[in-house]
Amino acid sequence: MDYAEFDEIDLPNLTVTEPNPAHVMAFRRFSSDQVVRFNRAQAEILRRHTDAPLIHNYMGRMVDFDHFDVGADLDVASWDSYPLGFLADRLDADEDRKARFLRQGDPDAQAFHHDLYRAVGRGRLWVMEQQPGPVNWAPWNPAPLPGMARLWAWEAFAHGAEAVCYFRWRQAPFAQEAMHAGLLRPDSAAAPALAEAAQVARELADLPDPGDAVAAPVALVFDYASAWAWQTQPQGADFDYFRLVFAAYRALRRAGLSVDILPAETADLSAHRLVLAPGLAVVPPALRAALERFRGTAILGPRTGAKTPDMAIPVPLPPDPPGLDARVALVESLPPFASVPLSGGGAFRHCGDTQAGPGPVEEPRQADGGDNGDDPAYQEVHRDQHIAEEQGFQRKNDREGPHGGTEHKQHQTAQQDQQADSDHDHREHRFTDQLCQENPFDYVPDQPGQNQRQRYRQPKAKPRLHRCEPDDEPADDHQFALREVEHLAGAVNHDKAHGH
Repeated sequence: MDYAEFDEIDLPNLTVTEPNPAHVMAFRRFSSDQVVRFNRAQAEILRRHTDAPLIHNYMGRMVDFDHFDVGADLDVASWDSYPLGFLADRLDADEDRKARFLRQGDPDAQAFHHDLYRAVGRGRLWVMEQQPGPVNWAPWNPAPLPGMARLWAWEAFAHGAEAVCYFRWRQAPFAQEAMHAGLLRPDSAAAPALAEAAQVARELADLPDPGDAVAAPVALVFDYASAWAWQTQPQGADFDYFRLVFAAYRALRRAGLSVDILPAETADLSAHRLVLAPGLAVVPPALRAALERFRGTAILGPRTGAKTPDMAIPVPLPPDPPGLDARVALVESLPPFASVPLSGGGAFRHCGDTQAGPGPVEEPRQADGGDNGDDPAYQEVHRDQHIAEEQGFQRKNDREGPHGGTEHKQHQTAQQDQQADSDHDHREHRFTDQLCQENPFDYVPDQPGQNQRQRYRQPKAKPRLHRCEPDDEPADDHQFALREVEHLAGAVNHDKAHGH
C-alpha cells in the first residue's frame, strides 16, 4: 500500500483480523527510532555543557527498542542487574531450575546481559543497579544467599564492567519501593550486602589494571529487529527469539567459552573462529559479505534470512547463505511436548525448517519404540553435528541433544552433558558458603548529602576476555573471583592479592 502523507497511516491495531506484518514491523521500527531520537536530543544538549561520558541504563530481557541504536549516541552502556527478580518474572525456566537457583539467580542470565551491554557500549560497561537483597516488584522476592552481592559484582567485573552501583543505598521506609532492600536498612543500620560491597572494594584495590580488550573466540549475533519480527509472525505460540539466542549462549558457556555479542550490521568477523546467528530474520548486506569472507565456522540457526525488512519471504528462498545451495521448502512449529529425533542423534523442538537443495542432509527419523522426545539424550544441546551423506531434504532446526552413535553412547553422553551443565551452574556460586564466617564490615553512619547509591568503581579499563576452562577445583573465599580475573586480565599477583 502506498501513502500520500504520514497522516494517512493508522496504528496497526483495531483490525478485523491480525494486522499486516509489514505494517507492524514498520511501527516497531518507528517506535524504536523515536526512542533513539529522544535520547539523541538529550545527548546533544548535554555534550554542549559537559565532557563527561554519557551513560544510560537498560534492563534485562527487554527488546522493545534497538539498544545498539540508542547506544551509538552514548559513551557507556549500563544495565540494571536483578538476578533473583529476573529469574522469577522474565526467564524461561521450569520450576526445578527456578528452585535450584532461587537465591542465586540463573548463572547464565547475568553473564549474557553483561556481554550484550558490553557490545552496546562498544567495550564500555557499567552495572547501574545491582540487586543487594530482596526486591519488591517480582512475584516472589527471596533474599540472596550470603555472599551473592559480592559474587554478582565480581561476575560483572570479570565480564569487563568498569563500575558496579548498588540499588539502593538505604531502604526507603515509605512509598512503593519500601520493601526493596538496600545496603542500609531503613534505620540506617548495615544490611547484609554492605559488608560484601565493602569487601569487593578492598579486593579491587589490590588488583592490577586488566589491560586492553581482546576478542573472544566465539561471537553471537543478537538483533533486536529479529525479536520484533518473530513477535509479529512467530508461526508458533511459544517461538521466542530471545529464548533461541539465550539457548545458544548457554551452550557456549557450558563449553567454557568466552563470547562476544555482535549487532547484525557487523561487517568484519575475522577476529573470531566461530560465529552463531540463530533466528536472524534479515541478514544485512554487510553481514552477508562478512560471512562470505569468513574463514571460520558459521552456524546459522532456524529462520535465518527468512524475511525481507518488510516481512515478505525473499526470493531466492531462504536461507540462501553464501556458497551453499539450500532453500526452505516448509516451515513448521511444534508444541512444547513434541520433538522430532534426527538420524544422526539429537532432535529438534519448537520449530523446524524443511530444506531442499543438493547439499548434504540430515533426515528426521522415527524414534525406536515411538517418540522419545522425553529421552534426555534428545533434550541436551547438539554439540557435534553429524551430517548424513545422502542428498534431498534437510532439517535446519533448533537442536537440543548430544551426538550419539548407539543407544548406550547417547545415554552416556547425555549423563556427561548433564554433569557438565551441573558443574557449570554451580561453578560461579559454590564459594559463597565461606562468606558467612567472615568478619562483618565496621559500618560508619552516613553523613548528610551522601548519594542514594553506594558506588564501588574499578579504574576505567576495557574488558579483556579469555577462554574460561571448566574448573573442578574447590573454590574458597575470593579465590573464585581471582580465577575469573585471571581469565580476564592474564596475570594476577597472588601474593599481593591474598596479602602474603
